[in-house]
Amino acid sequence: MLIKNQEKRNFCLKRTSAIATIPTLTLALLLSLNLSTSWAADSCKSDEKVCGTGCIAESMECKSCGGSCYYTQTTDGAVTLYGSGEVTGIDNYKWKTIDGVGGFYSGDTADTKHPFNSNPDITSVSFDSTSNFTSIGNDAFYSASSLTSITIPEGVTSIGSYAFSSAGLTEGITIPDSVTKIGNSAFSNSRITSVTFGDNSQLTSIGDCAFQGTYRLTNITIPDGVTSIEPWTFSGSKFTSITIPEGVTSIGDYAFQDTYNLKNITIPKGVTSIGDYAFNNSLGLTSITLPGSFADSENTNIGNNIFDNIYGLRLKEINCAGTKEECATLETRLSNLGYLPMGRTFNVVSPVSNCSSYTNSGCEACYSKYAFTNGLCYACGAEKNCHSCSEREKCHWDEDVGMVVDACRDGYLKKSGSCIWAGDGCGSGYVRKNTECLSAESGCGAGWRAVNGTCFRIGYTPPEAAEITTDADNTLLLRYK
Repeated sequence: MLIKNQEKRNFCLKRTSAIATIPTLTLALLLSLNLSTSWAADSCKSDEKVCGTGCIAESMECKSCGGSCYYTQTTDGAVTLYGSGEVTGIDNYKWKTIDGVGGFYSGDTADTKHPFNSNPDITSVSFDSTSNFTSIGNDAFYSASSLTSITIPEGVTSIGSYAFSSAGLTEGITIPDSVTKIGNSAFSNSRITSVTFGDNSQLTSIGDCAFQGTYRLTNITIPDGVTSIEPWTFSGSKFTSITIPEGVTSIGDYAFQDTYNLKNITIPKGVTSIGDYAFNNSLGLTSITLPGSFADSENTNIGNNIFDNIYGLRLKEINCAGTKEECATLETRLSNLGYLPMGRTFNVVSPVSNCSSYTNSGCEACYSKYAFTNGLCYACGAEKNCHSCSEREKCHWDEDVGMVVDACRDGYLKKSGSCIWAGDGCGSGYVRKNTECLSAESGCGAGWRAVNGTCFRIGYTPPEAAEITTDADNTLLLRYK
């Protein structure tokens, strides 16, 4: 069952003030230095003037963004920040309507309106090399609808709640190594396409809903220091795969809901809890691997309806990475929870004797019987009997022929000897029969009939309640008629 949209909206729109702010004593000291008018005066050229921590042309206007934050803005909306401490959020602002304009104001006049929050004229944000900001405040650039890019400098340690929520960001964003915390809903409902962290990232915390609704986000690698995936964190993102770090211990409620393009995921052994509806409506999910430690029902939690609304049996496989004993117990537990309906297989993916090269990362279905080496699946102790595993192929055991064979991976269709993404459909001149595209001229075969390009057995009535389709970006959608 899907959570109601209003309930979802209310959860992810809760406001918090968890972000750290500059201590009062430190801020007072900075202000006493009168940074905006004197400290850099001797460094400025004759045709320049001081702005915060830097120098700007005399013709430019230096504006205050609160505290020790100053900025300039060009006619095309490019903002450059000067100063230190926090890029001011809205914590000390109140929502008011002044001169018919609603917004967050620090005073009772129009010129006290927050300069960035909900400002449609900002197109880009950069930080001057002289600046020394350590945080980006709560809601600082919330709903800045024309903001397409920002460069966050090294030295920033926290990004506040809703800092870039609903901003127009359309490019990838790089999070500097110095950032340790990303607040609740920090980038929610933005249009970022990728998130990049450095090899030495110090990030330890990603808040609730941080990337919720980022329907263009196709690439993110979670840093190793993160220990939990909070509720709704990646709900609605578009990535096809994601690696959960070994240090993560919990996955929150609805954490990956509506990740339509996510095809498979491996839960590391350190995870002890998967929240309710964690993968709800993940229509593209075909395979998930759980650690054998989930056999321990007293010390681990498997939430309610974690695979709810995955249309039909698109989730075909649940794999267990553990000992035979653990996996046998886990299989029973999952069966009792209703997660192993008829048609969904349970596989043990643990290494067996003489299969030291075993891995599940290459051939999607190389389970305990098989080893994986140099792009090939082997039956343990047997000769090579499988073709190379490409992105669109998998190796599996065919009981009819008694050997490992190749086939299209889940989510792909066989068409003219090649594997194509199922979201694209078979195309003109073809009909779909199970996982194959057949020539429309040849038809579906005896005992079958074509309905809207899909083959059904004669006598079977296609469901009228729902259909799976795709949008312009090939994102899988579940639409009700």
